[in-house]
Amino acid sequence: MADEPTPHDEPHAAKTDAEPEPSSTAAPAGPADEVATPNDVGTSPVSALPDEAPPPPPAAPAVPKPPPGPSRLLRLWAWGRTPLVLFLASFLVFSLFSWNRFWHRSTDPHFVLLANAFLKGTVEIRKQDVPKGVPSPLGVGADRHDNDWASWEELPLKGGEVLRGNFVEGSEYEAPHRFETLDGRLLTITRDEIDTARSKDRKRHYFVSFPPAPAVLMMPLALIQGYDVNDVRFTLFFAAFNVALCFVLLRRLRRLGVTERKPWENVFLALALGFATTHLWCAVLGQVWFTALVLGVTGTLFYVLACTDLGRPWLAGLALAFCMAIRPQLAAGGLLFAALLLFPEGRWRRTGWGDTLRKLALFAVPLVVVGVLLLWYNHVRFEDPTKFGHEFLQAGKLDRIVKWGLFNYHFFPINLTAMLTTLPQLSRDFPYIKFSLHGMSVFLAMPFLVYLVVPCYPEGDRTTWLWHRALWAGTLVLLLPGLLYQNTGWEQYGFRFAMDWLVYIMLLLALSRRRLSRLFVTLTVVGFLVNAWGAIAFKRGAPFDAFFDTWLVP
Repeated sequence: MADEPTPHDEPHAAKTDAEPEPSSTAAPAGPADEVATPNDVGTSPVSALPDEAPPPPPAAPAVPKPPPGPSRLLRLWAWGRTPLVLFLASFLVFSLFSWNRFWHRSTDPHFVLLANAFLKGTVEIRKQDVPKGVPSPLGVGADRHDNDWASWEELPLKGGEVLRGNFVEGSEYEAPHRFETLDGRLLTITRDEIDTARSKDRKRHYFVSFPPAPAVLMMPLALIQGYDVNDVRFTLFFAAFNVALCFVLLRRLRRLGVTERKPWENVFLALALGFATTHLWCAVLGQVWFTALVLGVTGTLFYVLACTDLGRPWLAGLALAFCMAIRPQLAAGGLLFAALLLFPEGRWRRTGWGDTLRKLALFAVPLVVVGVLLLWYNHVRFEDPTKFGHEFLQAGKLDRIVKWGLFNYHFFPINLTAMLTTLPQLSRDFPYIKFSLHGMSVFLAMPFLVYLVVPCYPEGDRTTWLWHRALWAGTLVLLLPGLLYQNTGWEQYGFRFAMDWLVYIMLLLALSRRRLSRLFVTLTVVGFLVNAWGAIAFKRGAPFDAFFDTWLVP
């Protein structure tokens, strides 16, 4: 019985006259017959003829092409739909809380005036530039506004010299008529020495003491609207953006494995940042101090998001430089980038120092550029690159600043009281409860912070361990300026300087593996109710003024 053809048979069976076997001993095959080979055993010559060759094996079935993936537009929609919904919903809620403020410029539009000054090529607020009806230190009557402007004067003397600085008479000086010049000289100037005949040359110059980044962002609006820019809506936009950006950051940390929060938990924590913290009542005011605080949160969120990808160190540096140009103390957040870069997987880096130094340099470049610009900006205004202008508030006559400076341990106890232990006063008489304009304890305004006391982290997870330590270090460093500052944050509903470290605290809650229990949700709702009252009542005028008083320690 003949064997079945094998795979080895198929090539030989297909041979033709034009393709003889490559054997050196084989005779040439004739046209009618084929020379048998060892592989041809059991086959007949007829079966080897070319016209009767076995059919070729069936071709392998074609692999179907995978269906085309979603378009870039659909991928973008899938990525952005939740942040977009959060932004739109948050903007609506913030706008409702802002109430009648939504339609008008705030009562303290310092950044609006500064943005217009920049467009006019100056850093000074000049009388000829500011139209009637806009609050300014140069206004008359109802337009006159003296709150938190930095200023100094030109003082002509009879000897022909013109001094630039301020009189700093106060209880801390033994002699009156003390004049401190911009270059730091402390002189005694009597009235007889002042050249009254040149009274027109005695001019006072006014400046916005706050760092300029918010005004720079307002410049496109000011180019179109001039002094009609609505700084309330400007602040509301960034407040709503903060909620969406916080969700994006938390989602990325989950994808990187730093956190294990579910999508709904990330949404909840993002909403908690926006509405269950001091962020809520700060967002609806639009005044210069609160606009800076809200934008500081925006910059910090961008910075931490950039830190998650150490492949773009220049972007992290740019975001931190933006923070520094809003509130200089936020530059302390650079500890996070340094920790992530120098301690990969939670251990001191031992290799790859060439690439590490390159990344540090790229991170530092934007900081250096923006830092130099800020120093130049200070020098142009006050002839001292290290002074942002708070020393010149109220013409430099604030006794506590003259005596103790802007930051001093002398202010630490009172600020610590304002941050931790100040509580509302209860009474049997109307209005039954009063809040201090120095603020309230952060544990009343944000009671869910108690969850930070006993965090829960997986053992052996060095990445989470590193983030935990770095975020706590950043929080503690950012706490210090607010505790050493020359006032408590007056006027405020809660401790507003908590906005400087708010993002770090929320990230610590996200990192913890402790679940968001009913207790946590309840405490978050309490935080929302407390801050919602501040958004409704704080700085609303009558009848809400009855709920606020000036005491600090009962």
